[in-house]
Amino acid sequence: GQFMARTQLKRGKKTLDCHFRVTVIKSGGDNLLSRAVGAHLGLIQHVEEVSVYGELRLLKGEPVKIELKENARPYSITTPRRIPIPLVPKVEEELRRMKCLGIIESVTEPTEWVAPMVPVVKPSGKIRICVDLKRLNKSAQREKLILPALDDILHRLAGSTVFSSLDAASGFWQIPLDEESARLTTFITPLGRFCFKRLPFGVTSAPEIFQRKMCELLRDHEGTIVYMDDILVSGGDGISPQPDRVTAITAVEPPQNQTELRRLLGMVNFLGRYLPHLSSVLHPLNDLLRADVAWLWGPEQGEAFKKVKALISSAPVLQFFNLKLRTVVSADASSHGLGGVLLQEHEGGLRPVAFCSRILTDAGKRYAQIEKECLASVWASEQFYQYLCGLETYRLVTDHKPLVTMINGMDLDKVPLRCQRLLIRLMKFNPVAEYMPGKNLVVADALSRHPKPGIDETGLGADIQAHINTVEETEKKPVFERIKAETAKDHTLQLVKGYVERGKRMPESAERAEILERIHHGHMGLTKSRERYRDAVWWPHISKAVKEKVQRPSQPREPLITTPLPELPWQKLAADLCELNGKTYLIVTDYYSRWLEILSLPKASSEGVIQKLVSIIARFGILEQIVTDNGPQFRSQVFTDFIKAYEIIHITSSPYYPQANGMAERAVKTAKTILRQENPALALLSYRDTPTEPTRESPAVRILPLRQA
Repeated sequence: GQFMARTQLKRGKKTLDCHFRVTVIKSGGDNLLSRAVGAHLGLIQHVEEVSVYGELRLLKGEPVKIELKENARPYSITTPRRIPIPLVPKVEEELRRMKCLGIIESVTEPTEWVAPMVPVVKPSGKIRICVDLKRLNKSAQREKLILPALDDILHRLAGSTVFSSLDAASGFWQIPLDEESARLTTFITPLGRFCFKRLPFGVTSAPEIFQRKMCELLRDHEGTIVYMDDILVSGGDGISPQPDRVTAITAVEPPQNQTELRRLLGMVNFLGRYLPHLSSVLHPLNDLLRADVAWLWGPEQGEAFKKVKALISSAPVLQFFNLKLRTVVSADASSHGLGGVLLQEHEGGLRPVAFCSRILTDAGKRYAQIEKECLASVWASEQFYQYLCGLETYRLVTDHKPLVTMINGMDLDKVPLRCQRLLIRLMKFNPVAEYMPGKNLVVADALSRHPKPGIDETGLGADIQAHINTVEETEKKPVFERIKAETAKDHTLQLVKGYVERGKRMPESAERAEILERIHHGHMGLTKSRERYRDAVWWPHISKAVKEKVQRPSQPREPLITTPLPELPWQKLAADLCELNGKTYLIVTDYYSRWLEILSLPKASSEGVIQKLVSIIARFGILEQIVTDNGPQFRSQVFTDFIKAYEIIHITSSPYYPQANGMAERAVKTAKTILRQENPALALLSYRDTPTEPTRESPAVRILPLRQA
């Protein structure tokens, strides 16, 4: 029964009166005060949130050192990654702030390790400075520090009456780095190079270092439990699954057809292997899968569905997290939702620890499939942050093969932009991605197709937020009405969306000639010139104007001078070297007849060239002039002595200007075509016996006149 009671409590000089209802039950046990009575009597005090310090401080102790492996190879880049122009002021401001706080410092001396900076925009609009330390992490040694397991914590919390949770703000930045380790974190920005004076986010050993430092700091404080950057004093008188760990299961809607029912039962059979009498509970649901039974979801099936969800989310199925066991995160994305499950390897197989799911936003539904799968893997890891952060590694299972390579080792600058932002969020974890066919990914697949209702506000795409901000900001400007009025008068423009989407400037007609000159400044070519104007200015037919400007020569070229032909054969020769299929050839052609000689050289030396030229002279006589390039074989003292001995005039073409020796260049091209034939000798004979365009006679006829008879 129940009755009203009155009690008094003395607190110092004050006496508190309290009237409350007492309920008497038929069972043994301790007397309990309700929460309302305890709060009224001042026995329970609840503090929402307290900010203890307003500035960033340092933990006591020696600076930490990042130890490298023996085979570590330094990694250094010399060019910073490009930053979008609108973000440059924010990045500069954040770098200055971090420098003023003593988190980073400028680096001017040479360093072996230099990593790229990756700025990330927070939902608040501020910038987070991240550094791509993947190469350093591969070479760094990790501390072997095991985080406390839940089973190790529970027995220390019995009898607690005060429940507090302290969070270390920017915890990693409270730990100083020694000078040598600081140089390992050097990163390059458009403003120069910097390095961290404090322990940075993204270092693979940072979680273990921070956990060790916190444990050392609070080791002598009784009643404190440290888990990463959380100092916890908590308690309870019973162990049951936390609601947030099973909400994704309890929120699953009833299936609407046999396909959805099969998917649901696949998840149930995977998770319910440790539940007794599960088959009897599932009997009404299994009946709907029979071929001779029509689909009819009635009260019996609805009751069985509720029992199944209650059984799956009960303690016998859901396991407590244990750091001594291997951890697996299974994630999947469907067309409208994300799903994930945290599992651990027990003796009997994988057992679930927690579930998560959510629907995709309208923007997320338009993502490419690889972007959805990447989002699912990152989001699931973040949902299980308290279990995964600080683990040496865990398996991240997905049914999307391309994502495995992207997560396990691909450089960020080679990843699509949206996936790049997601993988930056994954850098605080240490996953090893694995592929598993979708038919085996039953739990995550089912949760992604039956996501928990509600929209994750942080899931809004950055592009949508920027689009909304642009519309609001534009509408506030008074000049917008004038722009609309002038647009309505212009016969080349029309109002389409009702707002300025890109904000390009349309210059007056008198300004366009000067702008074209600036665009083409440096003669960058058509593609680069178009990129220069695309985000800055616009006017009707600008693309055509830029194309005409680029293709129009800035000043008239001088006419090409044609080399006069000699009057007799073998007066003037052109010579050059070429390589084909690992062999070197001397190519010689006669200006008068276009006669071609292809001579193989044992090695590309002046002596070899001279030997071949002497054999040609023995057959055709001494020539008057020879034209070559400035190759070392033709500029050596040995070749100069040969030219003088035979009284030959040696003409060299201009350096880096092959057109000056066009005869030899064309001969080389022809010779390579001949050498690629199945029978080069027969192909050379055919060339010599075929009339050429300039002379209208074959080389053989012009150099061997006796053939005309």
